[in-house]
Amino acid sequence: MLEEFRRKNYYGVEHLKSFCEHYETPAELASRGKRSNLSADPDFVINDADGYTNMRSGESIHSDVVIQIPHGASIDVIKINKEWWHVRYLKDTGYVHESRILRR
Repeated sequence: MLEEFRRKNYYGVEHLKSFCEHYETPAELASRGKRSNLSADPDFVINDADGYTNMRSGESIHSDVVIQIPHGASIDVIKINKEWWHVRYLKDTGYVHESRILRR
């Protein structure tokens, strides 16, 4: 299916392209002890009225954007810092401002 999306240029949907580029195969997930791309830490989700939030390479709004995480997506929290939390989403790790993270 991923190959079909690529051939169709992701149907022009940027979020679909981003998801496909960061999707992990079952074997990749198993190597990290995970079972699903969709089930990170269910206690923490992205909460952003814009529909997504930026994961950044560093603890600053001036740091490069690693990936845009969709509103409602579960994330793995690696470390809770004061303002910028170190998180994992799909294959990527980076920093998300604490104001964009909701604990369920």
